[in-house]
Amino acid sequence: MSRSRAAGMLVVLATALTLAIPQTAAPDDAKLLVEMDGDAVVGETLTAIVEPEDPDAVFQWLRCDAQGKPDCDKIAGATEDSYVVTDNDVSHRLAVRAKGAAGSDRSELTAVEEEASITSVTISPDQVPVVGDRLTADATTSGDPTPTVSYQWWRCSAGEPLTCNEIEGATASTYEVVAADAGRRLAVSAEAGAVPVWSSPTAPVQAPPKVTSVAIAGQAVIGGTLTAQATATGSPAPSLGYAWLRCPADPASPCQPIAGATTASYVVAPADAAQTLVASATATNPAGTDTARSAPTAAVPEPVTGGAFEQLGAVLAAPSVSRPLYLRPFPVVRIRGLLVDGGAEVTLLRVTAPRGSSVRVRCRRSGCPLRRRTLGVGRIRAFERFLPAGVRITLRVTKPGFIGKHVRILIRDGRPPARRDSCLLPGRKRAVTCPRP
Repeated sequence: MSRSRAAGMLVVLATALTLAIPQTAAPDDAKLLVEMDGDAVVGETLTAIVEPEDPDAVFQWLRCDAQGKPDCDKIAGATEDSYVVTDNDVSHRLAVRAKGAAGSDRSELTAVEEEASITSVTISPDQVPVVGDRLTADATTSGDPTPTVSYQWWRCSAGEPLTCNEIEGATASTYEVVAADAGRRLAVSAEAGAVPVWSSPTAPVQAPPKVTSVAIAGQAVIGGTLTAQATATGSPAPSLGYAWLRCPADPASPCQPIAGATTASYVVAPADAAQTLVASATATNPAGTDTARSAPTAAVPEPVTGGAFEQLGAVLAAPSVSRPLYLRPFPVVRIRGLLVDGGAEVTLLRVTAPRGSSVRVRCRRSGCPLRRRTLGVGRIRAFERFLPAGVRITLRVTKPGFIGKHVRILIRDGRPPARRDSCLLPGRKRAVTCPRP
């Protein structure tokens, strides 16, 4: 066979084989298109979709310049049809290139967003809050674009464990501290995603002090004891200080502070005669101070001329031998004071008697500071005050087996008290004239 004939037969055979093999090539009008599906957010998964479908397509994910310039770098190892966005992609744009039977294509560039989150939230100003202050929540966020933050303020317990209750309507970044917050701690929560972030609680809220009332108890008579009674609010609870003022009867004249009169009680002095007295109370706590005054007392009555009095009663000298025996030394009941309109201002009532003696006191008529009591020897301070005319005081000073003392005192108007001293025989209740020693 000639060489030219053999060559022709090979061409015919090759053509026949080509026609026998099925063809899978893309149509002439097919073109590969690639798109990116998913959110370009750190931690999310992006997926490449190609048209027409091509199971043999190969992929390469690209990290590109954030400004949209054509400069892109291949992401090492990112050759699958899906890709998980990483922190390295933040501030860049991503694309994917696909190559298949229908050709090759690159998706559009997609900017990467950092997942919105709040890293911390604080309250300013950083100081002990006081009722009336305005607090501001400062949230530090991450994410691009900057996320929208929502707030909620909370009223919490002062101690541990910390328990908090939502403050209704307090959902702005600022909050004005109100009276209901006094003594409680405040906190704020900030949320830009699914999980809120809490601030540290503040120190307990303080409320400035407020003196709500000041009153004076007692009789405004020379030698009488007045007591200031004040109430105040505030957190922490304020301390109270007092000052007494002497005021002229003429309301147009100013009151003057009384030197040294800085306690809750005050003994009316002769210098106060014909004037009124006022108590001033000052409440103090770390949040501030507040001062208020009482209403003035009635004008202090001037003492009756020659109005001072002092009574000891009879003093008996007990014999060395006697039946029955007197108490030795025999009891002494001393009363001293000033005569004032309507009664007497008693400045001293004292019983002196041997150790072990019993003093039984009984008082009748309106104005008695007490009705009946058994005391020891010494001062009876309950009666050291203004006593109105008509008050009757009976004192029985006794000791078993001895002759004791019985004293009856009647307070009178404008005159020294009427007084009668007698004795009490052992075992007897009725007072008798004292027997001779």
